[in-house]
Amino acid sequence: MLEGGRISNRQLIFLMLFTVLGTANMFLPALAAEHAKQDAWLSPFFSMLEGLWVVFIITELGRRFPGKTLIEYLRLITGPVLGTGLGCLFIFWMIHTNAIIIREFAELIVTTMMPETPIIIFLATITFTAALLVRAGLEVMGRTAEFLSPIFLGTFVLIPLLVGEIMKPENLLPILEKGIKPVIAGGLAPGGWFGEVALLGMLLPYLREPHKGRQAVALAVGVITVNLSVTGFAVTAVFGPEPNLMFPFLTLAQNIRVAEFLERIESLILVVWVAGVAVKIAVFYYAAVLATAQLTGVKDYRCVVTPIGVILTVLAIIIYDNIMELVNFVARIWPFYGPTFEWVIPALLLVVAIVTRKKSPPPPEDPDPERNVGTH
Repeated sequence: MLEGGRISNRQLIFLMLFTVLGTANMFLPALAAEHAKQDAWLSPFFSMLEGLWVVFIITELGRRFPGKTLIEYLRLITGPVLGTGLGCLFIFWMIHTNAIIIREFAELIVTTMMPETPIIIFLATITFTAALLVRAGLEVMGRTAEFLSPIFLGTFVLIPLLVGEIMKPENLLPILEKGIKPVIAGGLAPGGWFGEVALLGMLLPYLREPHKGRQAVALAVGVITVNLSVTGFAVTAVFGPEPNLMFPFLTLAQNIRVAEFLERIESLILVVWVAGVAVKIAVFYYAAVLATAQLTGVKDYRCVVTPIGVILTVLAIIIYDNIMELVNFVARIWPFYGPTFEWVIPALLLVVAIVTRKKSPPPPEDPDPERNVGTH
């Protein structure tokens, strides 16, 4: 194995939380409201179904090919030629999606905090930070996520509570005025974000208890659903059914006024969010690096970190001309583009594996399953 470290199921939960919530909390309330209006807070519950479907598919593949990552069993299922081609497509998806995430991060910072600073500064800084995490290995990433998660999740729970005084319950009514279809439509974009838990396919072999991976990530999907629903509820209750805001959650933080001394805490929110998005970028970055190393036969994945980091930075610069193009892609294209790699292709792989009865034997048992020592 290229990765010698192991992470616990608890650390996997936190990594998956950061993978989805790292950007979803900032962007999704406005995207869901575009279709669901005052019912936007219900949309994540429909998105959750897609997340759970992805978890089922990826873990079922993991059970048929224990000890192997998505890239490794691609070739076992479809053959060396087609498997290599599909592997290249998945690596492109990981890198392309990560470049979008990096650009989202940089756009938010430039738009809200430092409009005079060249965007390349933020693109390069966050990519370099993620690269350090990736080089440190999966264990360090897991521990980092475990350490940051109480602060990160606590922040996104605290903000809705602090704006309780300015919420207007009438903004949430009438419930399901136009039926369930707008709510389902509002869940399409969040569904693409939930599907990012498909990166589990690159992490499952490195769990200390891989047989419990399904329960762990399903729990993460449940926590994500509640978090996004609470966020959508607060945004709608404060700003109405059509917030028309680029970053509604950040604007929500700007409206906090408690006892005339606790206010203007959006800078603190941004600090916490930057830490969260760095972990999310690192998870995608790590998956792309590991997949590239496995596909090319490189013995040490760390030698691929720098070249992919350069590609990520350049792609994040050239991918869109402005933030409106980025938002349009996320709202119109991503709900179809993301699921293609998150569950459509994996589902086809699972069907082929079942029909052809392809499996791989379980890997040798770890003599010390409780170890938590990597090779770094």
